[in-house]
Amino acid sequence: MVGVEFSSESESDEESNDAWEAMMELVKMKAIKAENKQNETSSDYSKNGNKWMKLMLSTGEYADVYFLVGDAKVRVPAHKLILKNASDVFEAMFRFDAKKEKAEFATARCPVEVPDVEAAAFKVMFSFIYAGDLAELNGDNAMAVLYAANKYNIPGLVNASLQIPFSELPNVFFAFAQARFFKLEDYCNDCLAYIDKNAETLLKSEAFLQIDQKLLCEILGRDELKISENRRQMLGSALFKIRFPLFSQEDFSEKIVPSGILTTDEVTDVEQCHINPNFCWISGGLRYPLLFPSHGRVWTFGKITMDIEKVSEFAGEKLYNKKKLENISAFCQANRA
Repeated sequence: MVGVEFSSESESDEESNDAWEAMMELVKMKAIKAENKQNETSSDYSKNGNKWMKLMLSTGEYADVYFLVGDAKVRVPAHKLILKNASDVFEAMFRFDAKKEKAEFATARCPVEVPDVEAAAFKVMFSFIYAGDLAELNGDNAMAVLYAANKYNIPGLVNASLQIPFSELPNVFFAFAQARFFKLEDYCNDCLAYIDKNAETLLKSEAFLQIDQKLLCEILGRDELKISENRRQMLGSALFKIRFPLFSQEDFSEKIVPSGILTTDEVTDVEQCHINPNFCWISGGLRYPLLFPSHGRVWTFGKITMDIEKVSEFAGEKLYNKKKLENISAFCQANRA
């Protein structure tokens, strides 16, 4: 990318403001010219301005930066001035690029690769930045948009993502995990309250089987959980798909055993597995397999274990490995400092 060169911070800010005003004036002129109205009101201008901002985004007219988004590297054009005015992360990114290019005498405009954000969510974010448009924000992409909004520090979009009703989310457990990752305590509490009220349905869902041990213990131990006291019967066959042998001995003995969802024999089974992972029941000379799965799932995100390649198959979102997320989080924190 070719950045804006500057000799000082104040001079840079002045140039940025001048360029921003010029950009907005251009948008205004285009809106007025297109509508060809003699008595255009401020409301008309606002609507027309938003329309042309959307058009600039969709056509890439006057774009001076390009992003390659997601695994498919979808090319998304954008305008540095607009992004810089919306996000301190973008501002820091472009300022760093400008200094680097000045030092290296770079002439090529290189695209910015964004592999950790889904293209659809990235475009929703840009629609919000350019025109305050949330038309494409919905339950299926809310968590992916939340991730993008947190990464680029856009509070308004974060709040909008969190306003999507829980009933419209494909997987409230995944929403809770995202909120916990970003330390959104109020949203986490709201998630748990929703799970409490809808436990009979949610705890029988496929999504429930994917949750991590911390959340499982937290849910089963809640007094507010609106299910019958016989939690074992309520869980049904789903109980035997939970990987109790992979729980830490401390969590198992302090949280799962007191919940009463396991029989004495089942508790013994898991405890023996903790001592000897190859343990099998031996009775009357016969060997029986472990009652619960003891192998890990295919791959993990933080402490959430998944046995499918893409979260979109059951949650409408895409998940990435822990290392990548940690790198992104560190990048955002560094740019916000």
